[in-house]
Amino acid sequence: MLRTKNELRDIDLNVILPWLGAEEKADRREQHRRYWRTDKGLVSVYQGRKFSIDFTSLGGGGAIDLVMALLDYSFIGALKWLTEHFGDKRIDVDEAETVQITEPITTVHYVDQRDNFAEAKARMMHYLIGTRKLSPELVNAGYEQGFIYPNGQGGVVFVHYDAQKKAIGCTVRGVFSDFKQVRNRNGSWFIIGSWNADKVYIFESPIDLLSYCTLKGYDPKSLYLSLAGNSISQILRPLLQGKMIVRCTDNPEHESSVEARTASERLGAELRSLARAGCFRDDLPVSDKDWNDVLVNGK
Repeated sequence: MLRTKNELRDIDLNVILPWLGAEEKADRREQHRRYWRTDKGLVSVYQGRKFSIDFTSLGGGGAIDLVMALLDYSFIGALKWLTEHFGDKRIDVDEAETVQITEPITTVHYVDQRDNFAEAKARMMHYLIGTRKLSPELVNAGYEQGFIYPNGQGGVVFVHYDAQKKAIGCTVRGVFSDFKQVRNRNGSWFIIGSWNADKVYIFESPIDLLSYCTLKGYDPKSLYLSLAGNSISQILRPLLQGKMIVRCTDNPEHESSVEARTASERLGAELRSLARAGCFRDDLPVSDKDWNDVLVNGK
């Protein structure tokens, strides 16, 4: 387990960057150097230990320097962020085999607001549980297991995983605005559950996925998958082939454009063709456009 300051400093920077909302520029990967897109600019990482940010004076060695540079944290703030994310209760994204809800925490712990990360965490909890009405158990479990976290810049990060269960992208949602950004490589999704599950629930956004689980409960034997801006790609098709599939996407009757309704119909037809014979069904929201609207409006 990663406990001491030196151990936290020595974490491979390429492991930390996805947790900071970075997206790897895979076409520029070199033997000892990798490149990542971030809000601060293109980050170059050498041998997992040293980094620099293009066209800035920012750079350094070690995980603490990286977090300080990308989140504008103090030394203590960066150390607390690393402890929160890579301490005893965190999953190493290169070692995690599944993303599963196991033993949800039933109480939301609002932390000391004097710390930058504490403020971001409290804002995230208020947004997801207070505004979006998501289950505290689900939100806390997602935070404890590392696939939901605040980015320190007024947003919530939902981590995307690929078919090998590695974190390679994310969806970022604004807390104070309608800001939404998908930092995603084709072939990664926000998921809860195991790829070995026989039954798969398909959603458009991570918040809709969590809203559905809040309303209808979470089945640990099933896979819940948010497309998060992706289509049904060549990578995803074989992973869904022959399974029981439940489409839980937006209700096309509430879509304002013909293009959106056509896309919804096309998605339904494709999912039906992938499902095992007789094992496809729609579970679309009736009263509202999406499952979070249903949850918030109490219908």
